[in-house]
Amino acid sequence: MLISVKRSGFVKNFSVLLTGTAIAQAIPVLLQPLLRRLFDADVFALYAVYNSVTSMLIVVSTLRYEMAVVLPERDREGVLLVLLSLGINLLFGFLCFAAIALFPGAVVGWTKWPEAGVTWLYLAPLAVVLFSASQTLNYWLIRKKAFKASAMNRVFRRTAEGSVQAAGGAAAWQGALMWGDLAGRFVHTIVAFRQAFRNGFSIRELKIAEVRPVAKRYRDFPLFQALPALLNTVSLMLPVLLVNSYYNYEATAQFDLCRQVLLLPLALITTAMSQVLLQKFTEQRNSKVPIMPGFMKITLYTSAFAIITILFFVLTGRPLFSILFGQQWAVAGDYAAILAPAFMIQFVVSPVSTVIIALEKVRIAAVWQTAYFLGILGLSFFRHLPESDFFLVFTIINLVFYVIYWFILLFIIMGYERRRVG
Repeated sequence: MLISVKRSGFVKNFSVLLTGTAIAQAIPVLLQPLLRRLFDADVFALYAVYNSVTSMLIVVSTLRYEMAVVLPERDREGVLLVLLSLGINLLFGFLCFAAIALFPGAVVGWTKWPEAGVTWLYLAPLAVVLFSASQTLNYWLIRKKAFKASAMNRVFRRTAEGSVQAAGGAAAWQGALMWGDLAGRFVHTIVAFRQAFRNGFSIRELKIAEVRPVAKRYRDFPLFQALPALLNTVSLMLPVLLVNSYYNYEATAQFDLCRQVLLLPLALITTAMSQVLLQKFTEQRNSKVPIMPGFMKITLYTSAFAIITILFFVLTGRPLFSILFGQQWAVAGDYAAILAPAFMIQFVVSPVSTVIIALEKVRIAAVWQTAYFLGILGLSFFRHLPESDFFLVFTIINLVFYVIYWFILLFIIMGYERRRVG
């Protein structure tokens, strides 16, 4: 009976998050055919670079302390971790803005930022601060099992974002693409604060001196997770910057659309599943309950879905993109047929990788993340290849490294099971 209750709880929480995430993701997806006809390709290329740079900065903006919010047994420590993360985030945002203001030329050169949109470079730190703040508060909601609130926050964000982008695009305002993104992040942050306070977040009777021991207790996250996680995110976003650097705006825009479509299963299912699994794995660890059966079952289900998805894009890529987004985006369909395995292997491994956090094995993950970054960096040796061959090399690198990552997770869980019964 206990097992049945736990399973039903997992399914319920996952269903709530999945439903909210599906609604939130449906908004930008349904708008894509419209937006791709309203905005120029060079605007989407700029938007891709903007998202890539901000995504990389977000990873280290809190030094990864926000990921530890779900771990303490006492809520008081969880609140302190939230405050610590928010404080680091604000400081990081200020330092980023100062670096851009003092050395704009160097930053533009390093990020390959398109000169036509250099104004957006100055707004990138604000986008980072807003997203990181809402993400930190989201971990508090996960801790409190407020999955419905977490899901609804995403809906509010995407609604605000899509409204500004669609209305601005209809008015021939090219800047609306990124202003809509910023508006969505702002709304997400405001709503996340409100939801957190509704779900037990309180700073009353807390003392600043209490932050230091908590920061020390979870120092493995900044020491062994921040830099490797940055490298991992850079690895995910670097291909966009490399394509923008090695080829042209058209190739960058086509690749970015391909990425958005292939990332949809990850954004729709993986995000929701990862958050529920993080809470579930942590609970199982604290209760000394077996983790291996759930790990294997989830891998089986996601692998089956991944294989079907790969076959779908291989068979329908070019015509599908032509119908949905217009004939001018048919090349993105060709890219999707090549890149589908690269993104689907992430779909299989990423949800169960939260066991790394639950079992506090971030040092082991750091080694893999660093190696993966070096592997993706190796793409620079293939810059002479045509775009399709370049993406094929990227797919092979992804497959190799994520299969290795899955076996690392398997060995970590096997070690936990031995200690549990020992």
